[in-house]
Amino acid sequence: MKIGICYDPRLGKNLESFLNFANQWGFEYVLLKLDNPDLLGYLIKPPNPKLKKMLFEHDLKYIIHAPEIDVNPGSLNIFARHAARDILIKTVDVATEFMVKYVVISSPGLPYVYSPLERDKALANFVLTVRKAKEHADIHDVQFLIKNEGKSQNTPILDSPETLKYIAESLGVGIAFDAGNANSFGNSEQFVPKLGKHIKLVLLHDNKGGVNDYLPIGAGDLILERILYQLEDIGYDGPLIIENFDENEARVSKEVLDTALKEMAEKSKRKGSKK
Repeated sequence: MKIGICYDPRLGKNLESFLNFANQWGFEYVLLKLDNPDLLGYLIKPPNPKLKKMLFEHDLKYIIHAPEIDVNPGSLNIFARHAARDILIKTVDVATEFMVKYVVISSPGLPYVYSPLERDKALANFVLTVRKAKEHADIHDVQFLIKNEGKSQNTPILDSPETLKYIAESLGVGIAFDAGNANSFGNSEQFVPKLGKHIKLVLLHDNKGGVNDYLPIGAGDLILERILYQLEDIGYDGPLIIENFDENEARVSKEVLDTALKEMAEKSKRKGSKK
């Protein structure tokens, strides 16, 4: 498993300085969130050649996260859903331009408290919206990854492994398992065994449950080692993307994750030598 980092608007850094930071600290993957101001504009205009050159000059592999702010593929408002579909289609075009295989899609849930019937309708809307955008993604050989939600004031629709598995199998998409988001609901250990090979990407941050703080790994109650061993059990060898909104916290998370992976490798080596 290789370690990556998320380029999030809340970091408050421009792309070039962030990529330099990622290279300097030995990250191998970068999750580019298109909500960042220096990337969002490329949904309506071709990418600047200088930007593309800058991306390719850094020794990094990229994954794209579709915009989240004010974007809701499961909205009960048909106009909002159509807007979300168009944004996903444009995100595929950006991914194609940057030669990126994976696009992460999330849901903000429904604002306030909705009935179970309305929640089910929102889930059906989400599947329909993503299915329409996936037709475009398939043409360009881009794969959608659906991310589980974190706890918030909204009514969630993507908060359980059963729901994610249903979507993965219905649409033929992968899963971006956000362990921190799952931990905010107190069920982070349920996802990996139930989703198995559907998991194509893992995102990591910590919190103390209940409130989805983006704490450094080890500062909350996320049981990192158990999740890493669960991933090993299903044969996962993909990226582990750290989500922190401060460079120092990201460094702490990487050190903790590096140590945990080294300890796993050493234990595996000792077991192998005993056979």
